[in-house]
Amino acid sequence: MADLIGSLADTRSAAADLQDLLQEKQKEIDRLNEALRLKAEVIKSGDAYFLKDTNGKPSGEPFCVHCWDVKKELFHLSHNSGGEWICPHCKNTFSHYHIPFIEN
Repeated sequence: MADLIGSLADTRSAAADLQDLLQEKQKEIDRLNEALRLKAEVIKSGDAYFLKDTNGKPSGEPFCVHCWDVKKELFHLSHNSGGEWICPHCKNTFSHYHIPFIEN
């Protein structure tokens, strides 16, 4: 009887581990689905990505090219004290000469 109870406890533990793994996999699937959806909405211009307007042209503020190319995540760039663009997430910097000014 003790062996049976031990086996049941092991099985419950394994089931809990599998449930955690399934939740992690679902989060990754959701993240990839969102990236796929966003892929149709962004366009590269210079060293940055932008959202497409209704005509398929870049619009709005620039997003980090590194973060999108590597992780399919969009992070707006901001200016640092030297006038360069910087990503708040990956900390990469980009010359303002290589990122076009987009009028909205």
